[in-house]
Amino acid sequence: MGQRVCPFCGLSDYRDRGSGCRASYDHYLPRTHYPFGAVNFSNLVPMCDECNQQPNKGATDILFRDSGRTKRRTFFYPYSTVGGVELRIKSLKQAGLGKPARWRVSAQPKRPSEKQPVNAWKAVFRIEARYGNRVREGSDYWVKEFLNFKAYAAQPSLKALRADFMKAANWLSEPEQLRSVSESALRAAYFEFLANDAIDTQIAGLAGTSTSPAITQIPVAVGSAN
Repeated sequence: MGQRVCPFCGLSDYRDRGSGCRASYDHYLPRTHYPFGAVNFSNLVPMCDECNQQPNKGATDILFRDSGRTKRRTFFYPYSTVGGVELRIKSLKQAGLGKPARWRVSAQPKRPSEKQPVNAWKAVFRIEARYGNRVREGSDYWVKEFLNFKAYAAQPSLKALRADFMKAANWLSEPEQLRSVSESALRAAYFEFLANDAIDTQIAGLAGTSTSPAITQIPVAVGSAN
């Protein structure tokens, strides 16, 4: 189906895609509690190594909220059609290019009826914590890559730079990018934050570095948003 990216987190590619084997499969319902699920092909789901290990899903029983398995919860069936989520990024500490920042990422269901399974998905896969960490680690590089690809001849205005960030967010949100480019949904949310919510001084700092050697002299990234 052309899926290169883990559909449970959107952060990682499959380790062994195209190698002739499929090690990146998970028993959605763990064999410990559901032995018949071990031979049910509908219980096998493609999942990246990070999602498939502790402290993320691992052998967690997705149908219960507690280790004693007394508190039931609703979870997604992986082969059904779901409404999806909306990602929102908030800066807890404003920072310019090259400076560390702290981020909060929230994931909310597009369909209100899917609130419970979305909350369960976030808890089992530690989605919001992993996303916040990834924004902290990757946002500086994402912006440098973007500015390098744009190759501005002159420093862009704040309005023009915000508009370009929004175009990148829309491109990264396309289904093909979500299937084939790891972190595309998260990068889209980050660029949308820059386009709409980042303070002017932060955007001015990025505009000021757009034509600097720190940007213009790094290799052009292949396949970046334009």
